[in-house]
Amino acid sequence: MYIRYLIGILCILYINAAVAGVYENFVKKIINYDELDENDKMICFLWKDFNINSSEKIQKVIIFISTEKNFLGKWTGVWGSSTSVAPNYSIITDDMSKAFTNKTGKIIWELDSNTSGIIQYDGELKWGIWYIDCKVFTIDKIVAITDAYKGGYPDDKDDVEEKAEKISAGVYKAYVGRTYVYSDLGTDKMLPINWSQFDIPKTEIITSIKITLSTTKDKLGVWQGAFGSQTNIAPDYWFITPDMKKILSGTTGSITWKVTPEEAKAIQSQNDGQLKFGVWWIDCGTFTIEACTVITDAAPKGEDNDEQEEKDDDKKNNEEENNNSGSDNTFTIIILIVLSAIALGIIIFAIFKEFNCLKHITSTEINFLSKK
Repeated sequence: MYIRYLIGILCILYINAAVAGVYENFVKKIINYDELDENDKMICFLWKDFNINSSEKIQKVIIFISTEKNFLGKWTGVWGSSTSVAPNYSIITDDMSKAFTNKTGKIIWELDSNTSGIIQYDGELKWGIWYIDCKVFTIDKIVAITDAYKGGYPDDKDDVEEKAEKISAGVYKAYVGRTYVYSDLGTDKMLPINWSQFDIPKTEIITSIKITLSTTKDKLGVWQGAFGSQTNIAPDYWFITPDMKKILSGTTGSITWKVTPEEAKAIQSQNDGQLKFGVWWIDCGTFTIEACTVITDAAPKGEDNDEQEEKDDDKKNNEEENNNSGSDNTFTIIILIVLSAIALGIIIFAIFKEFNCLKHITSTEINFLSKK
């Protein structure tokens, strides 16, 4: 085990030495958002810890973060640094945001030539966290890349998000393929899908959203939950539907949110917002979100089979509920019959006991009773 650890360290040292212009700072710092100063949510790092050559100029800073929660969620914040320019001798970027659907991610600050030229290496690098969904996360490392960099570092670019497929006019389908275990969801049971995947034109209005699920168990069973989305409406900038319920009798099934015009107008589908699928309960325990389909008003009538599919699903659900109701009624009748039989047995036993007592009355007692 120690040999592997030593090899890992040597590999890291080799990478740092081999790739010119790349300076890594392995921070490994756990951050709890709720414990940050209400008036200052900037995390500070010393530039000197990067050991950057003073003749080189920063072009890019990358922060790598991870969480023990189900996903990082949406981050909003800024970057900042000490500078050589009076009067504040510091710079701060405009507000930034990025949405994550996994447990790990990275956030990149691309510096223009003017900013790069005034960074003070004897000062501080700052990273601001105005908000992050997961609340508790780890800053694993920060990488500074300078103008001496000529390539060869594997994480120098932002992650490329797989875009949704445009099935037809007004129909956008993202293949998600993420598996979840219900017991691992914790307190936050809202599962994210980035709106940026869909590239929905501003001219189109969302009319429905369909989540397709699957399971390796016998059936999906009862799902209870809701849909939600980031919105452009203060103060929460967030919307969640009323609680919903659906019975999915197969190993695959779909759940649809019929979006009202008012809801569609508020949804932040153009920015770094997230659609969320809530799972308050699901019978199967382990399930996969196979796909998410967004349908807009640009979809021709007749091509959107979602309505008929919903009717078919509702018919199956009603049949299953009726079967369950019939089973419940049968069980109730059996219980009543058993209870009635027990009650009848008690009555018969009481009569038999009374009759048995009469048999034991002696002739003397009978004569005595006759004289009386």
